Amino acid sequence: MSNINDILNGKAKRRVFKDKEEKIEVDRGGRPRKDTIFKEEREKILKTILEILSVDQNNCTFFVDCLDNDIVKQNQILVLENDIKKYFSCHNWKCFAENGVQKKHISMSKHVLKHMNYELTSISLIYSETRKVLRSGYIISKK
Repeated sequence: MSNINDILNGKAKRRVFKDKEEKIEVDRGGRPRKDTIFKEEREKILKTILEILSVDQNNCTFFVDCLDNDIVKQNQILVLENDIKKYFSCHNWKCFAENGVQKKHISMSKHVLKHMNYELTSISLIYSETRKVLRSGYIISKK
């Protein structure tokens, strides 16, 4: 009886039973994870964002100023907001948790890439004499 009460009260626990060399996980309820349910939809959103950023295997960098100057690309990313909220667990992403976030399109893109196991490495082109940042961007690589 306590198991049913625990499940109804949101205290579902996962047990791992060892059977020789195999581990068998038994789930006692609770909500399934979005990354297991919506694999295809998440991949589709990822491909769309990579196309918008013009990132492929030959060109794995994108620059922030190119995205900031192109309003069409910004709007294409912002159109994906409802789909991202539906298919990703994004309640604690800064772009959705706080109001007045500047460059929401970049924040959404970075979070989607990170959740889809891509690594972002920031790069900057700096003028050496004045140490002024001319251009900043990211190198995207699969983990």
